[in-house]
Amino acid sequence: MKSRLILFIISSFVVFSTLVATAQSETSPYKIHTALDIPTISAASVGSLSTRWLQRQIKPLSGIEISQLTTATIPTIDLSAHSKWSPRADKISNLGTYAAMMTPGLLFFSPSIHRKDWGTIILLSAETFALTDFAVQLTKSQVLRPRPFLYNTNIVVPEELLMDKMHRFSMMSGSTAYAAAMSFTGASLFSDYHPNSKLKPYIWVAAVIIPTAIGFLRYQSGHHYPTDILVGYVVGTSIGIAIPYIHRKAKIWFQ
Repeated sequence: MKSRLILFIISSFVVFSTLVATAQSETSPYKIHTALDIPTISAASVGSLSTRWLQRQIKPLSGIEISQLTTATIPTIDLSAHSKWSPRADKISNLGTYAAMMTPGLLFFSPSIHRKDWGTIILLSAETFALTDFAVQLTKSQVLRPRPFLYNTNIVVPEELLMDKMHRFSMMSGSTAYAAAMSFTGASLFSDYHPNSKLKPYIWVAAVIIPTAIGFLRYQSGHHYPTDILVGYVVGTSIGIAIPYIHRKAKIWFQ
């Protein structure tokens, strides 16, 4: 990735952060401040782009290397994953992940949220996604864990999967991490903008169930081990809750 492109992306977020900071409604539960948001989005963007560049240098496992893989190296907690295989679960989980990533956008339909707060919702969602993507891609490029389906001798793995370096990126489950991050951010945003709503318990239950369901589908698909999913869930949830929390505290920090 060219440095000029990275600079353009960072500059765009800087300008957007500044516009949001000057356009927030007085009743917003969050505080957008350039001293907080510019470093956050810049670091996440550069980190995400850099790790993706690193991944371009990684080569897929050769046929010989794949044939030498043995389940003896798989921890007991993950052993069952190597016998799973479901292209249908893979497709459904991908669609579910895309849908989950859009959950914060449902707040735009709430009449209780001022239009000036839309920029805040977009920015917090962008920060959540960027930080999650950085964590996911960095972990994948460093751990290089072969996916479970490579150990499954009872299936015929499609040639495109055998030739794709993505078969080395099992840890962590990006789909689970993205779904958890955006679902919990959406739940946090809803709770902060609607503190007295009777729907809050149901929103939080949905935030728990959505990434859990996607994680289960990723396991069934043969693309991830239970520990991949667990790590992705914890990382995504932590970031999804932390970003709104930090911006609530920012109202005190940047008075």
